[in-house]
Amino acid sequence: MVPLPPKTNRPFRRLDMDPAPLTDFAEVNGLYRRCLNIEPIPVSEFPKLYDLALIRHTVAHNGSVVRQVDAGRFKYWEMRPGQFINPPVEFVKETARYLYSIGRSFETAIQDRVFTVALSCQPDSWPREPSPLVLTLIETFNYLGKILRRDAPLPILTDPNYEQKVRLASEEARKRLNEICLAEVVERFQPSS
Repeated sequence: MVPLPPKTNRPFRRLDMDPAPLTDFAEVNGLYRRCLNIEPIPVSEFPKLYDLALIRHTVAHNGSVVRQVDAGRFKYWEMRPGQFINPPVEFVKETARYLYSIGRSFETAIQDRVFTVALSCQPDSWPREPSPLVLTLIETFNYLGKILRRDAPLPILTDPNYEQKVRLASEEARKRLNEICLAEVVERFQPSS
């Protein structure tokens, strides 16, 4: 992302710019190809993803009515000017599942590439003695979605040692997350002997 200086005539505009337009999927793939040598979005999905972005724009900015100028821009679905977009609940659920699977495969492609390259430079002992790089990658990619059960209650705000106890609990959670995630990384990326 590129930071942008604030403008007095547009005080609420974003102060950064994405490196590629998020709905130009070929450009997003090109960016990842240049950076990581991968193309995380399947080209076959471009038309459907483009149409979903156009549907989102139509709903958000045009009251769900397909404009004349947009009708011909749809690539996956056939739309008519003036058509009202009001999909059934099952379509919305299926679309949410579809977008989740696209996002998950995108994330997995990046994670696989980064770990494959980074671990190829590590000594054979990395599963037993992970370097700071491996631990940083684990924290970057693997913490999300993990839920740890905590049997001991957290301290209450009025506890005079509140901050110290919360920091201790946080360090315990971080250690446990590292153990869980390291085991997953070893299972996924350790070559079979």
